[in-house]
Amino acid sequence: MPELVFIQSLAHDLQALGLDLPEQARTALDVQAAALTAASATPTEDLRADAEAGTLDPATIGARVREAALALNARAAAHEVARELIHPLQKVATRAVMADADRIVKAMRPAFDTVAAGIAEAAARFDPDTSPERVIATGPEATAAYRTLDQHRATLDRVHAVRATLTRSYGYGATGTPAAAWYVATFVDFAQVERAQRLLEQDGGPGGQWLRLASAGYRLRLNTATEAAAVLAKAHGATDRAQRAAEQRSLAEHRRQYAGYLDAVTATVAHTDDGPQAA
Repeated sequence: MPELVFIQSLAHDLQALGLDLPEQARTALDVQAAALTAASATPTEDLRADAEAGTLDPATIGARVREAALALNARAAAHEVARELIHPLQKVATRAVMADADRIVKAMRPAFDTVAAGIAEAAARFDPDTSPERVIATGPEATAAYRTLDQHRATLDRVHAVRATLTRSYGYGATGTPAAAWYVATFVDFAQVERAQRLLEQDGGPGGQWLRLASAGYRLRLNTATEAAAVLAKAHGATDRAQRAAEQRSLAEHRRQYAGYLDAVTATVAHTDDGPQAA
């Protein structure tokens, strides 16, 4: 079960995208924060301030010390209570995120689509390894597209961080799903999946792996778990059909060759049988 600190990290990434946790998860974090604040009260702070200011009154100091002592004991108990709340709050937040993972991915899609269009625009004007000097020489449109790459990449990296957290920590999506299946609209076959996966691991340069994917002809799209599984199944199906077709062609060729061999053997036997009779 993810610790609340990791849920807080997920909340931070979502907030950077203009989104928030599911309501129950957000409430769990707020409850924890309020409980820790209550447990962190400093009952002696006023006493210390008055002592430094020289305003303590001998007539009232005894009562104030006893009051502060009681508050210190209460603070120690409050810390224990706050710790006891952590596990059930984790459970509530985790269940809420797991139940809402699909909505979270769909909510990130508009931001993803917007910057993916900018990445595609850049890919149409220059290659990932093109130097800045050559990009500038290409013209103002290419230069403008180049200057947005870092911002676009940061957004896509943030989306990837959220999606990866949902998969790794909350069981969102099938185990072992290639990352490429989450970010590409469609594949011709599984060889394309493997190629896209390799490109995703090459994150150097402006635009990183995202520009490399777009430059290789892949259409970027943020998929839900169901959509990623469908994209992957289609790629596997295309590969399986291609393999079966290749096997059928091989079998047909084998049969053709074998038929030719039988014809040759038959002709040889016939010629041998005809030879002695003619003699």
